[in-house]
Amino acid sequence: MNFNVRLKNLLNEEGISQSQLARGVNKSKSSVSAWVSGKTIPPMETQKEIAEFLNRDVAYFIEDVVVELDLNNKSISVVEAARLIGKTPHFVRLALRQGTAPFGFAVKDKQWSYHISRKLLMDYIGGDVING
Repeated sequence: MNFNVRLKNLLNEEGISQSQLARGVNKSKSSVSAWVSGKTIPPMETQKEIAEFLNRDVAYFIEDVVVELDLNNKSISVVEAARLIGKTPHFVRLALRQGTAPFGFAVKDKQWSYHISRKLLMDYIGGDVING
């Protein structure tokens, strides 16, 4: 289940409007609308704020991505992903950090760690899965 579907379902279950969520996490209603419609995914820090506001663990929103990566056990490097989509590695890292890349995510502990699903990347660029 994608972030937007989980968010939409949770808002419905809790009886919380998009406007209430926007006020609760200090973001615009248009941002919340874009998240719910699936046009954008909020950065990880905002996902944490949303989860806190809705009394959920942030894993509620990212668990399917993590499970898919674990099941496939096939990741791809930032440099290779950048090459495949015709962007710079910096662009890919930034997109992963901001949560706008539909093919992976970034997690910051002491330093950033990047996770890119080979399958999701290939779906994103419309190619066949590369065996690695």
